[in-house]
Amino acid sequence: MRNLEDIAKNYDAMLESWKDLEEAVRYKEFMNLTSFCHEDSRTVIEFGLGLGLGDGDGVLTHMLCSHFEHVTG
Repeated sequence: MRNLEDIAKNYDAMLESWKDLEEAVRYKEFMNLTSFCHEDSRTVIEFGLGLGLGDGDGVLTHMLCSHFEHVTG
């Protein structure tokens, strides 16, 4: 079994190959979400947990911040 310290050191590198896929998935989520919003919407609440790849690096949150005036997470 690998040492937890070794896993922690290499964690970001392990996920690097998934980054483009994660961003594409988050973009699709963003487009789906904003399609339900009224065009004058300025505020959004983001619910969720950073499970799995999740939004641990804030990809979806960044997209929301660029679209809405007020973002609450």
